[in-house]
Amino acid sequence: MTASRPPCWRGWRGRASRCASCRCRVIRWTATVTEPTRLRILADDLTGALDSAAAFATPRAPIPVLWRAAPGLPAIAAIDAGTRELGAASAVSRQDGFADWLLGGAPAFKKIDSLLRGNWAEEVAALSARAAGWRVVVAPAFPFHGRVTRGGRQWTLDAGEPLGGDIAAVLREVGFSAVAALRVHDAESDADLDRVVAQETSCGGAVLWVGTGGLAAALARSRPAWATGVGAPVASRHVSAPLLAFIGSHHPVTRAQIGRAVADDPGRHIRLSANPGDIDAVLERLARGLSCLVTVAFEGARADAARVIAERFARLLARCPPPGTLFVAGGETLRDVAVAIGAEGLAVEGAREPGLAVSRLRGGRFDGVRVLSKSGAFGAPDLLRGLVDAASSAS
Repeated sequence: MTASRPPCWRGWRGRASRCASCRCRVIRWTATVTEPTRLRILADDLTGALDSAAAFATPRAPIPVLWRAAPGLPAIAAIDAGTRELGAASAVSRQDGFADWLLGGAPAFKKIDSLLRGNWAEEVAALSARAAGWRVVVAPAFPFHGRVTRGGRQWTLDAGEPLGGDIAAVLREVGFSAVAALRVHDAESDADLDRVVAQETSCGGAVLWVGTGGLAAALARSRPAWATGVGAPVASRHVSAPLLAFIGSHHPVTRAQIGRAVADDPGRHIRLSANPGDIDAVLERLARGLSCLVTVAFEGARADAARVIAERFARLLARCPPPGTLFVAGGETLRDVAVAIGAEGLAVEGAREPGLAVSRLRGGRFDGVRVLSKSGAFGAPDLLRGLVDAASSAS
């Protein structure tokens, strides 16, 4: 990637080319977006960056999703800071490397987890100290997935207890700065989120939007100029065979989805152990054009699980040809997969449904492969089964 960009730069296509107007060589960052926007999204994991950016993207005008700090970050992008699993101090320190870039955005969107996992409060508080005179608008509801904000607290519709304390109080306890104005909004529907956006944009001034894919979608609906491909086709629902699924999440939602997807063909689910024969089994299915759902068989300490999952997936990927479609559940898993195949980023094209982003890998051995990705906590029980069936129909 070049350390600087030509002045006519607007977007990202993921190919080396020469700028049409000034003929300077641009590697990876080339013109695709013409609308007057500086959409910038900062997330704590990769699936979150994708599902928020998906609200603004189309196949004709994809949005780059990256996970490395580098000179000359693009004017329009979603960044995974990779802070979800870090301690609070380390998370804030890492986020600081992207803070000035984020606050140069219009809109500037800080994506947090809809279940309030990770270091969301410390990260938002740290950003507030840099946002003198701004309004920090916090609306973390994601109604499509049953996450609502009620009485200033976050709830899931299937639980009788809030997910945490009063959001404003939690933020102030960890040092939310008095130089910024804090606005926490209740919302239980997409219409509620639309009203939040309308109310806050009518006030004018600089805003740091803090929320999930639900708020991102409301922003995209409210301001077509903030979307990068107004009037362009939405992301295709086609699933090319074979579908290769990497599932690192142990969330009960994802486990239920696996169960539905393999009910009629248990051999579709392969658990990678230390036995190399497990990798052979995956490769044999793919060679026959059959979809395969891959998890890791590991009974050790939770602290070791992430490392073991990454190592075993990397061993498989070292021998694996590009699949027709790649599915990944879990933000850390998606980053591990992308790094293992040498990818430099993803270009998000939209969403198959809220929370299920559609993107393409850029760089590495799987360059151009279509990716469907989601948080481990997202989706209906038949989500994965529907993707497997779609791939079977396409084969």
